[in-house]
Amino acid sequence: MYHTHFGLDHPPFGITPDTQLFYGGAQRGDVLEALVYAITHGEGIVKVVGEVGSGKTMLCRMLQTRLPDSIDVVFLSNPRIDPADVVYAIAQEMRLRVAKTASRLDVQNALQRALLRKHAKGGRVVVFVEEAQGAPLDTLEEIRLLTNLETEREKLLQIVLFGQPELETLLSDPRIRQLRERITHSFHLQPLPSDQVADYLRHRLRRVGHPTGNLFDPKAVAALAGASHGLMRRINILADKSLLAAFAAGSAIVDQSHVQAAIRDSEYETAKPPAAPPAVRTRPPAWVVGTAGLALVTAAVGLTVWPGAPEPVQPAVTTVVDFGQRLEQLQGIAAQWLLKTDPKRLTIQIFQANADALNDLEQFLDAPVLGSVAEHVYVVESGRNGQGSYGVMLGDFESQSAAQAALKALPAELLRFEPKIRSIEQTRAAVSDRKT
Repeated sequence: MYHTHFGLDHPPFGITPDTQLFYGGAQRGDVLEALVYAITHGEGIVKVVGEVGSGKTMLCRMLQTRLPDSIDVVFLSNPRIDPADVVYAIAQEMRLRVAKTASRLDVQNALQRALLRKHAKGGRVVVFVEEAQGAPLDTLEEIRLLTNLETEREKLLQIVLFGQPELETLLSDPRIRQLRERITHSFHLQPLPSDQVADYLRHRLRRVGHPTGNLFDPKAVAALAGASHGLMRRINILADKSLLAAFAAGSAIVDQSHVQAAIRDSEYETAKPPAAPPAVRTRPPAWVVGTAGLALVTAAVGLTVWPGAPEPVQPAVTTVVDFGQRLEQLQGIAAQWLLKTDPKRLTIQIFQANADALNDLEQFLDAPVLGSVAEHVYVVESGRNGQGSYGVMLGDFESQSAAQAALKALPAELLRFEPKIRSIEQTRAAVSDRKT
């Protein structure tokens, strides 16, 4: 109704996921890339958790478009099915020719043969379980058992669980601990930060034909951000109704009064913000940093300290707004680390940026792949060859073999920066060159 009035080609804020309008900010793009990697390279079960309206379905649809053609996607959109019907549902989605009277064992055998044929051609199948928090425990266990279909080296079927925060509670049940142990990558979709709501609105409006996307004034954006609590579905509903209110008033922009009208109509005034996500442990470590027992779990959007690992020796970094101050703190921590560490030990340089490219350095340090392991990342400034640069170092290792093993186990997101093994002695010398 309002599209022509605002010069739009089609609706910018529909609640049905439209992959043409996907917003990669608020780490959505990073999570998408990490999911693609986890599915194309992993063998375990992947879990994606997010509050109602946080963008899980959009991410699911985007993931389907980004996966290579060799991977077939099967959707289980109704997880409340009976455990005995799981294999039938997957076979039906894969369009396998099985008799209606076929037994469960016959269907499973047909499924395995189809997966083997797919594997022989270099392909694979992944099952997306939507609204997994609603699945009975027995159904989840049946889904886990299907991951036992495998060749001598590889799994034939991979599972991705999409669910609301209640899924975490469900997975904590000891009766399905075997499933929980097979979860190799966990992702949590956080609500959109209030300072990114304006960018989200502009992004969508530009995608549907508006030249600038600036239809919402700052007060309107603030009101919308507060009422939506950063949940994308709420943002879309409120933005759509706000545009309709502005159109009815004959206004060329959306102001606070239009958003307030939309809020009243949507009954979001008293809606509570989503609960904070529970603390979740990931599976046992995939690679180890150092020989003092500090183990790190590789998860595509972060690295989590393994339970029981010793406390890090360096002081925590306090949160500061200015990156220059933050950089000084990080360099101070690195200086202590270099001073205390045996010069014969080795470290991995996972990133390097020129001294005049602080934006690149800041973005790397804030990347989700670093996660909580950031407290074991050290930033040093070197000055060899007459040019200043910053190096980001990860951990320290007693031997070349240990460093090589850790290097090979780094996530793809880090390997693309061509990380290199350096000795502590070399690193000290590079820092000294800068100071002189």
